[in-house]
Amino acid sequence: MGPGKLRVGAGQVSVAGNTALITPALGKSLRVYYCSYNPKGAVEAAFRFGPTGLLFLQNNIPANSVIAKDFGDFRYLEGAVNEPCMLNLSQGVVTKWTVFYLEAP
Repeated sequence: MGPGKLRVGAGQVSVAGNTALITPALGKSLRVYYCSYNPKGAVEAAFRFGPTGLLFLQNNIPANSVIAKDFGDFRYLEGAVNEPCMLNLSQGVVTKWTVFYLEAP
């Protein structure tokens, strides 16, 4: 039995520093089950919850690489209540991202 029907967030960012990707509904938190990014140029990238949260899936990668992590049906990373999932880039490089998630009460 899995976690339920996951929502999918996907898009593209190109700004150095933190970019909010998904913000939970007021009073909820995000549970991330899968995340990936694919930059067009070499960059150091990582996900985090909130602007100062611990970095996860952090890599210094070459152009056109894909970094992905599937945590599985029963494992996930969860941010604090009202905390957005963010992508942090060391420089402004066009980067595609995907996140599978649920909102938790």
